[in-house]
Amino acid sequence: MRVWYGLGTTLALPGRHLGHDYHTEMAEIINLNKRRKQAARKAEADQAAVNRQRFGRTKLQKARDQKSAEDAARKLDGLRRETPDSDLTSTED
Repeated sequence: MRVWYGLGTTLALPGRHLGHDYHTEMAEIINLNKRRKQAARKAEADQAAVNRQRFGRTKLQKARDQKSAEDAARKLDGLRRETPDSDLTSTED
């Protein structure tokens, strides 16, 4: 009968086959401060990825959208029947 102590460590019960069943492995020692900071960096990176999907656009996309908005405004101004200045100066009775 063996007793399990986690992480692959097994110890035989006292008084039974102590020499042959005795098997231990060293546990990995971790720095909790480093682990906490690592988890915080991962959470920030995950949030940044979500924000890039939500709000991020490339410079090319922004320039293309701005150009299309300017083209649409220019076309709308070209299709106007009357200019905004002529509405103020015309006084037909």
